[in-house]
Amino acid sequence: GLDGVIDARLADAHELVPQLEGPIDFVFSDADKDWYINYFDALWPKIVPGGCFTAHNVSMNQRGIREFLDHIQRVPDAVTTIDTRSRAGLSITCKRKP
Repeated sequence: GLDGVIDARLADAHELVPQLEGPIDFVFSDADKDWYINYFDALWPKIVPGGCFTAHNVSMNQRGIREFLDHIQRVPDAVTTIDTRSRAGLSITCKRKP
């Protein structure tokens, strides 16, 4: 019953993500970690104020995670929280409202 609210797609994220249209309220990324920056940069301009980009496994020592976390900390219109209640960790980056 959530078809009108959630748009879930199964595809090659390298191809699909840049083609997605906005506005976007929420993103949950659990894809290839060394591409998190690319996904974030492609989607951030389409995320509405108050919307969030979340990334899974940010507490794991995987290639690309440190660079991604450094990258999102430098985004001027973003506030990031790292939830470490699970071993994997989750970053939650929300767009500030103007």
